[in-house]
Amino acid sequence: MPRPKAIPEWKRSWRWLSMQIGAGAALFGMLPVEQQTAVLDLIGMRPDQLPLALGLAFMAGRLIQQEPKQ
Repeated sequence: MPRPKAIPEWKRSWRWLSMQIGAGAALFGMLPVEQQTAVLDLIGMRPDQLPLALGLAFMAGRLIQQEPKQ
């Protein structure tokens, strides 16, 4: 099996919507549970709805064509 390689423009991946959504999800997961609950209450979402919302957001981020920045 071939060794995995990074994509050619990996240093610019922070610009991709899907990477931003993933980073936001990772940062949210690092918050204490009380703060996570407060954020979810603020946006009106139950904790059991979060995986669905993140999954849909990630898929949308992958499907949206993003114009290259010059």
